[in-house]
Amino acid sequence: DGGLKPNVISPGSELSTWPAWNMSQNPFAGGIGVRVYELPPGYEMIQGTSMASPMTAGAAALLISAALQNGFTPSPEQLQKSLTSSAKFISGYQAYEQGNGLVQVDKAWDILKNQPATPSITSTAPVNTKISQLLAPYDGYGIYEREGWKPGDSGDRTITFGGDAGTYNVSWLGNDGTFSSAGTVTVPGTLTVHVGPVTAGIHSAILRLDSGNPAANGYDDAVLNTVVAADQFTSPSFSTTATRSPDRADYKSYFVNVAEGTSALQLSEAVTTGRTRLDITDPFGVPYHLTLPCGCALDFATASATKTLSIPNPMAGVWEIDVEASRSAPAAVSTATVTAAELGVSVTPPSWTVTGTQTGQTYTNHFTFTNNLGSFTGSATGTPLGSAFRDHPTATAPVSGQPDTTQTFPIAVPSGATSLHVQIGNPVEPNTDLDLFLFDPNGNLVKQSAGSTANEQVTVDNPVAGTYTAVVDDFAVGGSGTTTYDYLDVIALPGLGSITTNDTDATHAPGTSWSADASVTPQGTAGTGRFLLGYVQVTSGGAVIGRAEVDLLP
Repeated sequence: DGGLKPNVISPGSELSTWPAWNMSQNPFAGGIGVRVYELPPGYEMIQGTSMASPMTAGAAALLISAALQNGFTPSPEQLQKSLTSSAKFISGYQAYEQGNGLVQVDKAWDILKNQPATPSITSTAPVNTKISQLLAPYDGYGIYEREGWKPGDSGDRTITFGGDAGTYNVSWLGNDGTFSSAGTVTVPGTLTVHVGPVTAGIHSAILRLDSGNPAANGYDDAVLNTVVAADQFTSPSFSTTATRSPDRADYKSYFVNVAEGTSALQLSEAVTTGRTRLDITDPFGVPYHLTLPCGCALDFATASATKTLSIPNPMAGVWEIDVEASRSAPAAVSTATVTAAELGVSVTPPSWTVTGTQTGQTYTNHFTFTNNLGSFTGSATGTPLGSAFRDHPTATAPVSGQPDTTQTFPIAVPSGATSLHVQIGNPVEPNTDLDLFLFDPNGNLVKQSAGSTANEQVTVDNPVAGTYTAVVDDFAVGGSGTTTYDYLDVIALPGLGSITTNDTDATHAPGTSWSADASVTPQGTAGTGRFLLGYVQVTSGGAVIGRAEVDLLP
């Protein structure tokens, strides 16, 4: 929402006593010898708010104590103004990372001892994120636009101020030249801010208001402004590369704008110095957790090393990719190069349906594949057949004060099943949020998917025989309050048959097409009310980058 956080920073990487007397080399994993630098027994290097918060609280306590000894009780507003106005802005870090800067107790006291005036000022400014687009029109406290910018773009935005009337001087803190404005603003009133990011990445600065009144002592308001000029995927490569060099236990960011309809976002990491891993955040600002790697310390790779991962069907919008350096990195500064690529193949025909399917009979169809995005090496392959059920139920918006409406789907899983997959999505009303829950035959919740959209899926490996129950919760339905959506469950069973192709691995340049035949011989039946389902799919490095559904109907 464009709010200013953090307001200030304090030392957040500290050597501290640690109750892990036999594991001081690394209390989290690996034991003696994992970290390359030595610490005395009973000490550890700790990072984050666990260190910075008590240091800031201690600084505030010192200021309050000094004020009391000088005969006055400071207000919370005076204390905050003294700390933020006197903070030291640290070079090498942006405003969104440090706020007003590093706490300086002595400089803060120079302001607080004068009992500064604290006028009340409010601000509203445009916000453009994937979430705000669902709430439009939506304003925040300061300019925050994660979407809609690329290097070289420029435009004007308006910040509206309210509160205690007056004319205030305007200054900028931490500005790299992206933001500019007039030197004064009248409150209540508006201020036009010109935005022009020249380079790729995140650009932030704090707009400060100062009444010029000596009695005010410090800045009367501070507004954080941030835009993200993301790297773009363009023809012919549909890839972009960036090198980042974070300090030990720190990270550096890289942003890419993924287009609608991208089948896979491929990320290749080459570690040249130190020890790093990739932390990924989707356009909603939610950390993207990969099933593999594990999302833990084992994801780090020590130079020299290369890793490649793919995100299937990535949400369109700006993704953040952070190169994080391990606290156990052998070098003070680690370096890794990240290459991001959009992959996507269209398949013609997009689906293949056979009606009146006979067990033991072979069916063949011809497919054409077109590489619409980045170059890749891979081929078209077939999948095993599964027993599937499909429906198009209706979701209804919740009534205030009443439980959410739900749809329930019983799934009879036979013995020998190797997996059960359930998915929902594609609502007619786009502003819909559905949640998916799966219960085992004993009524225990075994899987759930409750993100911020209607597209959810869960998979259970080696399910026990019995009747599972899929429950769809209609958390939110926009528009008219009702919408249909797609429901699909698939039971993987050995012996139903598989789809095969005559394609082989090859390198496919952007814009090129090739063809292959797919054949399938059903070996069993799907069960009452169900059908056989499989896919002809193009894969590269384990990622599915295009596919056609194959339905074998009885």
